[in-house]
Amino acid sequence: MHNTFENQKEWIKVSYAEAYAEIHRFLKHKDNPNLKTIKYSPRPHQKDAIDAVLRETKVSDKGSIVMPTGSGKTLTSLWITESVKANTVLFLAPSLQLIRQTKDAWIDQCNEDFLWIA
Repeated sequence: MHNTFENQKEWIKVSYAEAYAEIHRFLKHKDNPNLKTIKYSPRPHQKDAIDAVLRETKVSDKGSIVMPTGSGKTLTSLWITESVKANTVLFLAPSLQLIRQTKDAWIDQCNEDFLWIA
């Protein structure tokens, strides 16, 4: 973290989302210094879902995706969010654990840091 921010004055220049993400990465790395985050790419069925959503957004402002367990819905939703350049996302889940799991996966895999509220 200190490589990015030379001193405390540098923190003033970053957004809350960037600061939080940097702290998250620092703490995760501190717990396991050898940990490397692998950035995933969409698999063919995820790419099909992303493309279908992008096509649908051209004709409607509503939609839903139905995917089976273990098919990568969490990352597919992240990639869709990044593809449509969404400014705000409302993520609903039946448990706090699922919300936390999704938030952590999004933080690890996102291309742009984001602000989250739970």
